[in-house]
Amino acid sequence: MNDNEYAWALVLAAGEGSRLRALTTTPSGVHVPKQFCSLLNGPSLMHQALSRAQSIAPNGRVCTIVAAQHHRWWQDLPASNVIVQPENRGTANGIMLALLHIAERDPGAQIVILPSDHHVQDEPTLEESLRCALTHLRVRPHEVLLLGIEPEEPDPELGYIVPGDGSRDATFEVVQFVEKPTAARALEADMKFSRARPALAARGIGNLLRDGACLPACDRSPPE
Repeated sequence: MNDNEYAWALVLAAGEGSRLRALTTTPSGVHVPKQFCSLLNGPSLMHQALSRAQSIAPNGRVCTIVAAQHHRWWQDLPASNVIVQPENRGTANGIMLALLHIAERDPGAQIVILPSDHHVQDEPTLEESLRCALTHLRVRPHEVLLLGIEPEEPDPELGYIVPGDGSRDATFEVVQFVEKPTAARALEADMKFSRARPALAARGIGNLLRDGACLPACDRSPPE
């Protein structure tokens, strides 16, 4: 667990998982959002994400945002750290709702935002990356940090973070974000940026911020 007294983790678990509906519908016709499904009969992806969160923040500072209509699948979570989204208004609104809840409890919170629908093979590497990012956040409290993964090949199903110049602490400015480009555009981006520095797949594996950095930004560009 991280010894940072301000470290919080927020697990995003309110999505409908519509793209994989055909794979996550039971024989009786019940659609189970993918974060509540398991691989190889193990824990659900959501519970894997919660374990990931607990490796960097204490249980009392691990929150989960969920959807009211999915109650049957999250009802076993500790009620004090469950934030219920009354309706699905998109990821940005869901994050804002959760950040406001956390800000009321800890105005100085340093928050790691984690998806709940990822399978991670190398957990120690990811945990170390998250810890490193939290360390960066201590000295750069007014910035939002993103973690990305270098893709194995161009993929139009991914969003891409295009990094710019690096700094002394091994972080990079974000030049551009390309959301799910066409196959040709993905290949173009991969070829263009791999010569100097590869574009990173923005799979939402981890976003880190302080409440004080994100909330003013959302005032300037509020989600719809």
